[in-house]
Amino acid sequence: MEDYKKYWRWLIMILSVIFSVRYLIWRFRFTLNPNALWFSLLLLIAELHGFIETTLFFFMVWNPTKRKSLPPLQNKTVDILVPTYDEPEHLLRMTLLGCMDLKYPHTTYVLDDGRRPEIKVLAEKLNCVYMSRTERKNAKAGNLNSALKHINGEFLLTLDADHIPLPTLINETIGFFIDEKVALVQMPQDFYNLDSFQHTTNWSKGYSWHEQELFYSVIQPGKDYWNAAFYCGSTTMIRRKAIDEIGGFAEETITEDIHTALRLHAKGWHSVYYNKTMARGIAPSTLGGFAIQRFRWGAGAMQVWKINNPLTTKGLSIPQRLCYFASMYTYFGGFQKLIYLLVPIIILNTGFIPIHSDPSTFLNFFVPYFFVSVYGMSLTMGGFRGIILVEQYNIIKLVNQMKAVIRGIFGKEKYIVTPKQSRMENNLNEVSLQLSISMLSCIAIIKGVIDIFHLGGIQFWAYLASIFWAIFYTILTVPMALSALSKKDFRKLYRFDGKFDINVQYENVGLSEIKKENSGFARNISPYGLSLTTDDPMPAGRVLKLKIFLPDGIYINTLGEIKMSSLFKISKNMNKYMNGIEFKNISESDKDKIIRFLMLVAAPAQAKFLKLSMANRIRD
Repeated sequence: MEDYKKYWRWLIMILSVIFSVRYLIWRFRFTLNPNALWFSLLLLIAELHGFIETTLFFFMVWNPTKRKSLPPLQNKTVDILVPTYDEPEHLLRMTLLGCMDLKYPHTTYVLDDGRRPEIKVLAEKLNCVYMSRTERKNAKAGNLNSALKHINGEFLLTLDADHIPLPTLINETIGFFIDEKVALVQMPQDFYNLDSFQHTTNWSKGYSWHEQELFYSVIQPGKDYWNAAFYCGSTTMIRRKAIDEIGGFAEETITEDIHTALRLHAKGWHSVYYNKTMARGIAPSTLGGFAIQRFRWGAGAMQVWKINNPLTTKGLSIPQRLCYFASMYTYFGGFQKLIYLLVPIIILNTGFIPIHSDPSTFLNFFVPYFFVSVYGMSLTMGGFRGIILVEQYNIIKLVNQMKAVIRGIFGKEKYIVTPKQSRMENNLNEVSLQLSISMLSCIAIIKGVIDIFHLGGIQFWAYLASIFWAIFYTILTVPMALSALSKKDFRKLYRFDGKFDINVQYENVGLSEIKKENSGFARNISPYGLSLTTDDPMPAGRVLKLKIFLPDGIYINTLGEIKMSSLFKISKNMNKYMNGIEFKNISESDKDKIIRFLMLVAAPAQAKFLKLSMANRIRD
């Protein structure tokens, strides 16, 4: 069955390319409108970009790998590097707890570019080696290279300050280094906060999708087949000898990860992509943090292109060149999306027709090109819904991508850490253009509907198609943009909402008339609070004595203050109340118990919502 699906996918990809070439040749030879040549050529360029991007995508995902873990190498020295600058202490603590629980012998180094005394104390408490440097130069790459001068491990594990490793991470990946040519083993970057901006989550239906899922579940395994899976900055095992051979982590750009990987591949080193979740981090909660992160990636990709153009860099194979080129070329998609958004507006307001053809001939060329390409994409993107979601995020990112390309090529951008704090201010600049275009589209739709009754021939069909696409893109854009602007997160830390029904016993403190012990359950929980489900509401300000029962006989005693109470209906005849509780004076050891429960039990259970990942990841 698997072979059948693979051969079918290959056939559709090949047909897509054939029909696309057929369509574009016809477009160029027979459909350009001499009366609006600039407009015709603009649309054709956008379509040509889409063809190149789709063909490169099909090439990358032609035959994704699905590697199994190899027996771990024994008696190897491993250094874990956790660079940090201004990330909150509580997030860093979660990562260092995960490092403590790693089963393979190792040494953890906290590389603090913020030179914070409290981080030094934290590192020492958790048996980590604290390092800082006097001159904060070349951002993350400089921080890593500074640490290399003082450590001697044969292998490195790089983790972002918010990426919490699972206990078997090293054991499951170090075995790949039995091949002396392997320089790095990259794993997926998964995220436990399913309510972030980059996630689309339906709790009631148990479905979630995140904007990087396609990359980590499909594209990276596809690149791995071509020995082109690249370093992503975190959740990566690296051979120290390989890094030394290229002079350390690349410092010339703000995306040291892809740049470092390109240089390793150019030197003849191999990479491995192990497509199994081995760590989880926190994704940007709101549009502001998302925009900062994506801009850095885009501008950094342009910087790499200027310094080490993959099409001309010596030492890369042809498939590697194409894979790296695809990862850089994709950022030009913002310009293409802008053209597609504007074309219906221009047609409906000016009457200019960019495609000069009769309807039957146009459909003869367009229908097989469009629908076979869409079907081919759906086979790898988790269905048609995946295509729609990718398109929505591409529209939201278009301003960000255009800025990244222009400033990455012509400017000199500095490294900006992706904000990990919630309460990020939303950036209206990221979606103001899209919303403005949507308003113009609505006006153009009204005008087009009025005018179409007075038209005939080619113009009638051009207007009808333009009205359809204007409505389609408006429906995609407006809800997504408004949701992005309204999304805020004021919690200190994400609360897992996995309906784990953790048993909680509680009694009131300071109320002499109420002494009895009661029972409820926690629907969500974090190291700082929980939501207690009860039959009756509780007033804000009431303090409870709590006994929280976690799996494996672990329990926690602490105090909690009611912050709010809200009604929710289980059925027509049954009501329950969710009481938001903030812990008071909870000990660090009890916080750590909750953290371990969340990362080892709650997060994996919640991750089952990610259907595309579940379909493609390696599982025990």
